[in-house]
Amino acid sequence: MISRLVVAWTFAALSGGGLPLTAQDTLLHYEESLGWSQTPVTNAILDQRIASAARQYRAYAPIPRAAFYDLALSKDSLEYLSMKGFGVMVLTVIVQDSAEIIPQQVYLATNERRFVLEPVAAVSSRTADSLVARTFGAWRFDAMYLAPVAWRPATLLVDFVRRRGFRLDSLGYAYPAIAEQLPRDLPSAEDAPRHDVVQAFMTREYPGLTWLWQHR
Repeated sequence: MISRLVVAWTFAALSGGGLPLTAQDTLLHYEESLGWSQTPVTNAILDQRIASAARQYRAYAPIPRAAFYDLALSKDSLEYLSMKGFGVMVLTVIVQDSAEIIPQQVYLATNERRFVLEPVAAVSSRTADSLVARTFGAWRFDAMYLAPVAWRPATLLVDFVRRRGFRLDSLGYAYPAIAEQLPRDLPSAEDAPRHDVVQAFMTREYPGLTWLWQHR
């Protein structure tokens, strides 16, 4: 398991604690990378990270939207080839407005090109944790996407109904060593790996998220 977790959200930077939002206030976009890990991501771990972020930033509530993602890479070059150059990304979006619960588009962008990520599995739900609901919102969307490893450097972005170009991360060259050793051929959307290959990859890398696969 080689994965990278990043959280991102936009919040109102108020001119004073508890004061209403005014024309002078600004919306700040915040990103935090938790680095690369070789620990499988379970549902409990993901919920724990979201709850921790809610506790840390509850003073800025209500935050209009927040996104948490984890990118898993192939374990070796053989699996990379069987995955057709793709890794798997788990994305969790939590929003205050139900109209934004399903992102309009998730994509990688360079200066000249855009690669739209297609969900392998997705499910919408209500936020179970009361503090998370107050801080980030009552509406939650969980999805898995195929992400081309060779598309770097690139920016990972999400388009919402009321916010386009919501940045999740900048995927540069700071990948683990295994990624640097893999072929750099750029896969296309038509090069998706076989269903059983993706299922085996997801079962190994995200053992606690099999419930998400069941909603595919």
